[in-house]
Amino acid sequence: MAAKRKPEPRRIRLMIPRADESALAWIDLQDDASGSMRALIRGSIARDGYVDVINQPVERQPRRGRPPADINGQAGPAGLSGSSADGTEPSVLGPEAQEPAAPAPSTSTLPAPVDDDPRTNDAIMDLLA
Repeated sequence: MAAKRKPEPRRIRLMIPRADESALAWIDLQDDASGSMRALIRGSIARDGYVDVINQPVERQPRRGRPPADINGQAGPAGLSGSSADGTEPSVLGPEAQEPAAPAPSTSTLPAPVDDDPRTNDAIMDLLA
């Protein structure tokens, strides 16, 4: 009986531009570049099926960050105006989630400066008075 011959592997040339530093760094870190590429191909097939990865239609991702300004130049979600009926800015969080502004420290609550020279202390205390 004749032994079955193992099929010859298909050779594919991979070219990475020198400007693509991240792809070059990744490929240099692989112990088995061929096995790593096959694993990526299998993952792509499992995720997207048999498609041309480069020429796939691009799906729009949801917007991130601040919403675009409306015609009046006010930013915010649709249906919300830039101010409420009482003239204050609307809150994204409820009023219970907002923290009150901390009062500015007064000069009487500031600790006295520490200095060995009593003349400097006297001059600073005169300024604070």
